[in-house]
Amino acid sequence: MTHMKKNIFYFTPYYPPDNNAAAIRNYWFVKTLKEDEQNVQLVTGNDLLFKLPKNTDSAIKRLWKEQLAGIALFFKVLSSKHDLYFFSSPPFITILLGSLACRITKRRYILDIRDIYPEVFLHLGLLKEDSPIYKFILGLTKKMYKSADSIITVSKGLQNKIRNHSPESKVELIYNGYDSDLFKPNPNKFEKYTIVFHGNLGKFQRIDLLVEVARLMEKSHPDIQFKVIGYGPGEKHLQNPPSNLEYLGLMKYEDIASYIAKCHMGISLRTDDEISREALPVKVFEYIGVGIPVIVTPQGEASELVENKKLGSTAKNKAQKIIQKILETKRINIGSVDNFSRQAQSQKVTSIII
Repeated sequence: MTHMKKNIFYFTPYYPPDNNAAAIRNYWFVKTLKEDEQNVQLVTGNDLLFKLPKNTDSAIKRLWKEQLAGIALFFKVLSSKHDLYFFSSPPFITILLGSLACRITKRRYILDIRDIYPEVFLHLGLLKEDSPIYKFILGLTKKMYKSADSIITVSKGLQNKIRNHSPESKVELIYNGYDSDLFKPNPNKFEKYTIVFHGNLGKFQRIDLLVEVARLMEKSHPDIQFKVIGYGPGEKHLQNPPSNLEYLGLMKYEDIASYIAKCHMGISLRTDDEISREALPVKVFEYIGVGIPVIVTPQGEASELVENKKLGSTAKNKAQKIIQKILETKRINIGSVDNFSRQAQSQKVTSIII
């Protein structure tokens, strides 16, 4: 359904040729809005006076850079004039300041929230729940949610969290999904049984546990190989990997799709905390897209999806438990699944732009 054409200020931290989950998600949203004949002014992190932090920056440095980028976005919003403003997060502090500019000038805005803040600051150990700074940020967060025209998020867990902060807000669920033009099954597999992890090697990823699993299987299961694609702080665990694990580093998005399609199994190991239990990692959808079974930790929303659809297995964050599930899941051939493509999911954004 086509709506009246609007001039939309669309802020996203990353956009192709950037190669990460935020860039791909926002590419499909912008593409869908333009196909709906909306006039979209794209503003990325590269367009701000102060640059956004890198994944390899320390938490404190990231927080400081987010504030500077937020100040730049604040004044960019103030000096613009659009019908609607769209802010993608993280970086959370940046959009907190961007949306503040909208509230000051009484402009309409929509939020796309992919991580639950300010709770993340607690899990990273940056703030304590009873600290004045945390309470101040939480208060601003609730005002930001309450004043938004609509809030989009990526999982049911995040949807419920946002509703707890702002019960009156309209919170829509749009999964990340996979690009069905790129992520397709390939019957031509690697000669050895290959298990792949790809994506951000961030603080919520258990790269250390993945290395431990590979090391334990190095001699007992020489027929199984592990591949890791991506970058981030978790690289430190891959400096001296066992012989059955290869770290491939960064890879172009298109090449990731064709590479993982040649693998036999995907794996997503995350920290056992509330944030990870409520997460639906993009990599899980992309493994589904290429038709390979998935191992997921911890038990939570992603594991429920995988097990309910019979797409793989879940385990506790214990190396021996994961090894057991790998050996069991090797026997699984996943069949047809529901359409979790980005093409289908992104169409939902047009009904929100009213």
